[in-house]
Amino acid sequence: MEYYDLDVTKLKYVLYLRKSTDDPKRQVRSIGDQEVECLDLKRRLGLTIVKTIIEKKSAKSPNKRPQFREMLDGIKAGKYDAILSWNPDRLARNMLEGGKIIYLVDENIIKDLKFVTHPFTPDPNGKMLLGLAFVLSKQYSDDLSQKISRGVKRSFSEGKIGTYKHGYKRDDEGFQVPDGKKFELIKEAGELRAEGRSLEEIASIINDKGYERKIKRTGVIMKADAKLLSKLFRDPFYFGTLIQAGQTINLLQFGFIPATTKEVYEHIQLLSSNRLRPFNVRRKTFFPLKAILRCSFCGKNMVVAPSTSRGGGKLLYCRCDTKGCPRVKKSLRMKFIFDFYLRLFG
Repeated sequence: MEYYDLDVTKLKYVLYLRKSTDDPKRQVRSIGDQEVECLDLKRRLGLTIVKTIIEKKSAKSPNKRPQFREMLDGIKAGKYDAILSWNPDRLARNMLEGGKIIYLVDENIIKDLKFVTHPFTPDPNGKMLLGLAFVLSKQYSDDLSQKISRGVKRSFSEGKIGTYKHGYKRDDEGFQVPDGKKFELIKEAGELRAEGRSLEEIASIINDKGYERKIKRTGVIMKADAKLLSKLFRDPFYFGTLIQAGQTINLLQFGFIPATTKEVYEHIQLLSSNRLRPFNVRRKTFFPLKAILRCSFCGKNMVVAPSTSRGGGKLLYCRCDTKGCPRVKKSLRMKFIFDFYLRLFG
């Protein structure tokens, strides 16, 4: 059947709407705008829409859109005959999926394509123009990605970042500046950690003082917890050093106000790395000073365990098993440690 003899009013159209979350706000119409214009075209041409599919994934890379795949599967299964969409770039911004569309048109599996902004006919010229539309949409996507990457690099070199940092907000020029009470509480959290307070305790303290962050996209209120603070205390951003993609920028040269100092930051890292952990947390037998004693030669945790004496009894020893430790006498009777403690403090 020739295209011009095709009665489009008898075809089953699927309406495909897409706007990915990574599209710049003014680059494409919103889902609502696309739908309004597509439904207007549907009324003017007398089309029948049997299914509406809304996709919120990028079309830049192939095989990333579950709704698009479902639509093509439905067309192959005979659920739909044709596609109605706002523009060809809604269907594909990559050549693999663009090629799939053209192949299905070639095989008459897709019997028609209707676009608000692009006239289409399933003849050689129409398919050539559709292919060019897919090429141009890919070129636009690649060019946009390149511009964004270049912009990110330039912003980074100027000490500007788009990611959220607790206690800070972006000013009109894109710089990170203290966010009032939030900044003071994050600053206090660092001071408490430097004193040796636990993450859970610090989270409880600053939450009680009103620390919270509202996520704009979801409206969810985020409170501080041990996981958040652990990540925050490892971030050199808070003393003025920004690290991204292997590059380092000193933010202090741009007038950045740090929440802590490099010395305090390094002290916190040292406290975290030296935090002692029991060697065998499943053991139910209590051994005094276990996970407390450290070797004076290498600074590592010492093992506290019983050993059988010559008379057959059990004696408690502490021992350094660290590989490479210069200690000559590896073990020591716990009795001598307790005697020393009693003489010192008894």
